[in-house]
Amino acid sequence: MYDEKHLPARTQFSHYLRTGRILTAESFEERKSFFVGNVARRVILSKLKSFVQKRPWTTESFVAYYFIGGGGSIDLANVGLLGRFRKNSSVRGAADKFKARQVNLVIEKARNICRKARKTNVISKHGFSDRNTEVTNVTNDGPLFSVDGSTLFQSSEAKFILDCESQDIHLQARLNFRIDDRFVDAVDIFNWFGPDLDLPFSKAYNITANWYENYVWKGRS
Repeated sequence: MYDEKHLPARTQFSHYLRTGRILTAESFEERKSFFVGNVARRVILSKLKSFVQKRPWTTESFVAYYFIGGGGSIDLANVGLLGRFRKNSSVRGAADKFKARQVNLVIEKARNICRKARKTNVISKHGFSDRNTEVTNVTNDGPLFSVDGSTLFQSSEAKFILDCESQDIHLQARLNFRIDDRFVDAVDIFNWFGPDLDLPFSKAYNITANWYENYVWKGRS
């Protein structure tokens, strides 16, 4: 037969003061199990939060946020990784390729304009816009592993001064870059096992980044 005296006196007394009832053995065991489970849960949550609170983020931070972030999107600038992402050779190569594209576009436009220009109006101002996408891969760059291969969305707003007599071109452009990636299926990191499948108690989330660069180029058509 269960002896109520085996219950911790403090537990018995505090429960009696709150409810006016004596705590039974079954209730005590249930409360103890709940308490132990709750403590374990708090320890795990505390550890996960420690990963996402530090800057810059690591791969562990991305995984931890997968379990406690509730699906809210994160921006690389807010977790201390935007600078590293921009300097990555794959991202830098894509941005340089987009700059070269602007030069080719302005030369082509300049030649078309000058072909139709009047002799009395050889110097003129013009503008154009452009959009393009490029796939980047930062998998091998330490904490950027979770960003993986992302589509880099690129756009430009450009203006240029053209002298058809000397064929000089002065280009000024604002180049905008952004990614909209997604962290899913944390276990199957290489996608070997079919479609994405999120784990219980987890939530997939978006990884974003936005920045711009001013670009100036002078040359001839």
